[in-house]
Amino acid sequence: MLADEIDDPPGPQCLSEDWSPVCPHPLNDLSTLLCDYRVELGTNFKNLWEGNLYSKCLEFLLRFSLQFHLAPDREMRYYERTWALADRKIHAKEEARIRSKHSHKSWVDRVEQIQNDLGALIAFGSSQERVRELLASLAMQADCEPAVVKPYGLSDQNVLETMMLLECTEEAMDELDQEAEEKEETKRSLE
Repeated sequence: MLADEIDDPPGPQCLSEDWSPVCPHPLNDLSTLLCDYRVELGTNFKNLWEGNLYSKCLEFLLRFSLQFHLAPDREMRYYERTWALADRKIHAKEEARIRSKHSHKSWVDRVEQIQNDLGALIAFGSSQERVRELLASLAMQADCEPAVVKPYGLSDQNVLETMMLLECTEEAMDELDQEAEEKEETKRSLE
C-alpha cells in the first residue's frame, strides 16, 4: 500500500528535513493512517536514541565488547591454573611412585652411600657446591622414606640417625663457611 502511494518509502532522513511550501512533504497526499504511522515511526526513532532502551543497548554492547576483547586473557589465566594443577598432580604421582619404587633396604643403602660421599668430600676438602648438592640429596632422601613394615616393634632408628647426621653436617658446613670467610678476610687484610 505504501509503495502504491509514494515512490520511495520514508526513512529517518525525511523526518529531520525542513520542508518548505515550495517543496511539499512527500507524505502530504497520504491517508490519515499512514500519517499516524509516520508520526509513530518518528517517535520510535527519537526514543531509540534516548532513555532506557538506548542506555541498555549501550551497556550490553560495551559488556559484550569487553568480554570479547578480554576473552583471550581470561582463557589464558584459566589454562595456566589448569596446567599448574595438572603439574602438581603429576609431581605428586611421581613422588608417590618414587617412594613406592624403592624398598626400605635400597633406601637405607642410598642414604648410607650419600653419607659416605659427603664424609669423603668433607674429609678431602672438595668444593662446597658439591657438598651442598649432597646435603640437599640427603635431605630429600630423609623426606621420602618408603613405608616399611616394622617387625618386632622396632622404631625408625635409621631415619633418626640420618636426621641427626644431616643436622651435624649442616653445622659442619656452617663452620667451613665461617673458616673460608675468615681466610678471605685475612687475605684481604694482608693485601
